[in-house]
Amino acid sequence: MKLVNGIFALAAMIILVGCAPSGSVDMLNRAQPVGSPFTKYLAHEYGVLTNSLSGQQAGYFAKKGLAAVDGMIVEPETLDGKDLSGPDAADMAEARGELISMLENGARQQAPDQAAIAQTRFDCWADHQGTFPGDDVSCRDRLQIAMEALKQSASVAPPPSSLPQPEQFPSPITDGARGENVPVDQASLLVFFDWNKYVIGDSAKGVLDTVAQEIKSRSDIKKVVVIGHTDTSGSEKYNMKLSVKRANAVRAALISHGVPPSKIRTEGHGETDLLVKTAKGVREAKNRRAQITFE
Repeated sequence: MKLVNGIFALAAMIILVGCAPSGSVDMLNRAQPVGSPFTKYLAHEYGVLTNSLSGQQAGYFAKKGLAAVDGMIVEPETLDGKDLSGPDAADMAEARGELISMLENGARQQAPDQAAIAQTRFDCWADHQGTFPGDDVSCRDRLQIAMEALKQSASVAPPPSSLPQPEQFPSPITDGARGENVPVDQASLLVFFDWNKYVIGDSAKGVLDTVAQEIKSRSDIKKVVVIGHTDTSGSEKYNMKLSVKRANAVRAALISHGVPPSKIRTEGHGETDLLVKTAKGVREAKNRRAQITFE
């Protein structure tokens, strides 16, 4: 039965591709949602958004709403292919990561109404709508309100960090066992980051503090090279920008611990130099890193 329903839903989506925007909107307005409480609420919220829009935008969100009507789990908007050069780019990516984390960790079941509201408010923002249709409050502000309500309604524990711990990848610039300096061309250090983030975690801060002190004390280290990397989730263009931000975050941390800015060179390699080889679109914690080497 599930297979039959899946085929029907797929067929409906194929038919909808050829529908005029107004036809999709009318179908959504007449539809009777089935499925889980979340998909029913989601269909309703996409209806609210759709009926306040026009043209291709209305038709697009109507199709997402009709998929929810059939009980399908519809994901929030992805950021691939979108112009992420604006000032909101990093905040939007972070917001999507937080929303996805909550949805995948029980929010759809625990607070289906608030989860549906949060998803459609994010979609409104990601689709570059200035304000949520029908009022003068921005989609971004509506999302923040919805996320606060979702956090209060759903007792969703954040997933455990997938960051490798420093001791799993020991790359000190001093041989701890012998108390001897590692040759400059052999020394390196890896700093890992959470998915879609460029904030340095607490576990890495202490390591960077120690490394900074050793850099300042060693006359043979003339240059510190920091190269940022990402995994393959997200577009290549976005990942390149994210890798640069990771390198710059490490640079800022070293500077805050007294390493001269002129001594640090940063680069971003995006997803081009994977520590763990994966296919495109794979979240791999060991690839989300910045590597520090010395000259």
